[in-house]
Amino acid sequence: MKKHDIARNIVKLGSSLQDVMKALNSGIYGIVLLAGEDGALLGIFTDGDVRRALLGGAQLDEPARLHMNTDFKSGNEKNSHEENVNLLNEKIRHLPILDASGCPVDLISWAEIWRLPVSAPYLGGNELKYVSDCITSGWISSQGHYVKRFEKLFSEFFKIDALTASSGTTALHLALAALGIGPGDEVIVPDLTFAASANVVMHCGAKPVFVDVSEETWTMDPSLLEGVITDKTRAVMPVHLYGHPCDMNPILEIAEKNDLYVVEDCAEALGARYKSELVGTLGDIGCFSFFANKVITTGEGGMVVTRDRELK
Repeated sequence: MKKHDIARNIVKLGSSLQDVMKALNSGIYGIVLLAGEDGALLGIFTDGDVRRALLGGAQLDEPARLHMNTDFKSGNEKNSHEENVNLLNEKIRHLPILDASGCPVDLISWAEIWRLPVSAPYLGGNELKYVSDCITSGWISSQGHYVKRFEKLFSEFFKIDALTASSGTTALHLALAALGIGPGDEVIVPDLTFAASANVVMHCGAKPVFVDVSEETWTMDPSLLEGVITDKTRAVMPVHLYGHPCDMNPILEIAEKNDLYVVEDCAEALGARYKSELVGTLGDIGCFSFFANKVITTGEGGMVVTRDRELK
């Protein structure tokens, strides 16, 4: 594998704790390597090491060598990548790779090795052709042919009205604004979701109220919903997380009983169904995202769907 550039992770023996903090900020993986005059690795620092030193009374201008961690594990550049990776475990999450002289030449981190992306875009069709056509036509703003075509196809798929937005966050914000959500209002959102679900509530001047999620689905737990409803509650925002639909029937029943709007956050659930019905069509408004890690992507973008023509 290609070696990383770790020059910004290395500090010299005479460096201070403040120098270490600067290197932590500019280097990779949150680890700093303290090297001797000959370049050999003498000790390491993580932000935890620096924090413990400062809490113990150390000053920023003190020599870093007085507080470095000398009990560290290292790999060898002559070993295979697999052999070095096998040295990582729950306690050893960063591994400096040393040459024959003991000088650091690379870093391996568990965050890189075991990183699991939510989703990666698949661009294997006519994307380049369509983008080139868009640029050639001169319609690169929000009123181009492809935008209108996209809205039409989306509307036909869901059999309700669809309106594009610049992002999934914007779609959620527009939905709440269209429903008149504002200062003094409360909107219930799950406590496990992307920050935008709560942020858009605050963008409207309202207050997000959090409710816990189900252990089985990681989505809003309907059994806890009524416990957080107040006389200020105006809407509920179920989030269909990682493509798994919320248990919508009890949520809709509780919303109807308490005269609340239901705004579905379907950012990660395009095409998912709840009891044969497409998510996004069950509440008052459904909102979708087309960010690069979503089911389909436009790079950035969002969509609002609703059956209520007055809202559109």
